[in-house]
Amino acid sequence: MDFDYAHYMLMEARKGKENPVASSPAKEANRKQLAEALNLNRSRILAFKNKPPIPAESLLPETASVQQAKPTKPRRSIPQTSERTLDAPEIIDDYYLNLLDWGSSNVLKQQWSASGQQLASGGNDNLLHIWDRSVASSNSPTQWLHRLEDHTAAVKALAWCPFQANLLASGGGGGDRCIKFWNTHTGACLNSVDAGSQVCSLLWNKNERQLLSSHGFTQNQLTLWKYPSMVKIAELTGHTSRVLYMAQSPDGCTVASAAGDETLRFWNVFGTPELVKPATKANPEPFAHFNRIR
Repeated sequence: MDFDYAHYMLMEARKGKENPVASSPAKEANRKQLAEALNLNRSRILAFKNKPPIPAESLLPETASVQQAKPTKPRRSIPQTSERTLDAPEIIDDYYLNLLDWGSSNVLKQQWSASGQQLASGGNDNLLHIWDRSVASSNSPTQWLHRLEDHTAAVKALAWCPFQANLLASGGGGGDRCIKFWNTHTGACLNSVDAGSQVCSLLWNKNERQLLSSHGFTQNQLTLWKYPSMVKIAELTGHTSRVLYMAQSPDGCTVASAAGDETLRFWNVFGTPELVKPATKANPEPFAHFNRIR
């Protein structure tokens, strides 16, 4: 800023107000032309307001990179083919049986919650019952906690959510084709999604908010869903008959599926869980790396 010129303009403006002199239009026009020719049109000396924000497109590359959002987690690649296929001769092709499990226990149409307090059971009568240990052991005339009648076909697929208490997913047969989510504390249906075909089995991802479902006719596929939006992430095909059974490996990464085509397929659908880094020791002892003198 030219402080000398600013002082001159302020003083001249004050003098002009004290001693006004009438000037002709010709003199005024001549004064303006002379000011423009000599670059004297600097009457706007101070701006008593904040500057407008800098447009985003005018940012320098190094400045723009700093203001970018936090980098998103890279999308995991899901193999579209099974890792291994085993023959399962004469496997029973029955929707109402469950012949596959990863461990020693065999879950049919009943499944305990992680807390062991509630039991879910689905039947051929299209009913889903929620049982509570405290109610079942009492003298209550009903003994079940909730009797849910929303499904319109047999309820074979059941899966308790591992990361949210009192959340249960259930799947219906060919006349229903829906995956429903329940609050087992209140008995309310939280959401219902049309899966497009018979829902044979359900598995939650232990590492991320995802749900895997297996299906029958027409595609006999496994479908991976993102919860709670229920957007399809992937569809895995390979079985030529309805995928009746699924079991999850102990590490939660691999899923084994069995179908009426007498094959077992292993899918790396849930990926490898992230390794937790050991916590560093807080306030380590100073000079610990030096040999001590006794």
